[in-house]
Amino acid sequence: MANLTSILGTDQISASRGTINTNYQNLNADIVTVNTSIASLRASILSDNDEPHANLSSNHTQSVAATTVAYPIYYENQDILDGIGHSSVLNASRIEILEAGAYLITLAAITDLTSGTNKKVNIWLAVNSSILANSNTITTIPNANAEVLVTIPIVNRFAAGDFFEFLWQADDTNAKLLATAAQANPTRPTCPSNIITVSKIGT
Repeated sequence: MANLTSILGTDQISASRGTINTNYQNLNADIVTVNTSIASLRASILSDNDEPHANLSSNHTQSVAATTVAYPIYYENQDILDGIGHSSVLNASRIEILEAGAYLITLAAITDLTSGTNKKVNIWLAVNSSILANSNTITTIPNANAEVLVTIPIVNRFAAGDFFEFLWQADDTNAKLLATAAQANPTRPTCPSNIITVSKIGT
């Protein structure tokens, strides 16, 4: 029985092998292209599904000058800001909603006294400059240097273009929201006077 070489010839077999190798290489290139396209599509989908969120903070100690005035809590640090409106220069207490929906807002603040005992601090939320009902948290600071942590989680539904801010009041001008500078031995970061996180959680 004649073998393949005797029928086709050495040159033809070599050419066929070359064609097969080329086709194999082209197939591998196509597979790489498809995988790259899939990765790009996946990244695009994840980016499109990234809900608005923010993390803001203040390294300033904030105080009250009068006990009968509501003071806005402001944030000069925009640690994360994605799909949320905020200016660290103009109305730094206000956070603007750019995409309508339900949002989880969490404020953490360090309340303290320069002197005195058993002083109260009120912190509440205002939306479009109107007080949000049932949003007040009252904290009693027992004494100076007590550094009482207040954490306030609130869920609220907003329209696009709404803005909100936290306001606070104290019954003594010695009350403050305390920021602490970075420390050493061991190295520790700054403790902001307040940190706020904002996340869209629904429509």
